[in-house]
Amino acid sequence: MRFLMSLIDKRHWKRNSLEENFMWTLIDPLSGKNILECRWVLRIKVSTNGSVARYKARQIAASFMRRSGIDYGETCSPVDCFDTVQAYLSIVTVECLKLQQLDVMIAFLYGGLKEEVYLKQPEGFENRTNQDYQTTRLRLQ
Repeated sequence: MRFLMSLIDKRHWKRNSLEENFMWTLIDPLSGKNILECRWVLRIKVSTNGSVARYKARQIAASFMRRSGIDYGETCSPVDCFDTVQAYLSIVTVECLKLQQLDVMIAFLYGGLKEEVYLKQPEGFENRTNQDYQTTRLRLQ
């Protein structure tokens, strides 16, 4: 991560919405809590003429490490299935309706979360104020 970000001036990287909206808090290491690993996914967005439009970095958690019934109760993924989108487009076509696009980029930040999620600090952004690494607590509540 640090190597890739050092290739290009850091101010060009648009870091993920969690960091920009202060969605985490550093806390002391916890015992008995499942602390998830995380990693960065880097992407360079290219414009239609082939030039670099922006540099994006987002943090992802290894959520497969969470334990059902201990770390969370139930799961839900509010994403439209392909059949629903296809039916919607068919209705728009038959009725000669106007179609508009809506892209909600950080909608997940406004969802409710009953559990607290703990992550290790993201690589390259560690805060070492004492000898121990601190744990990151996501504030998705």
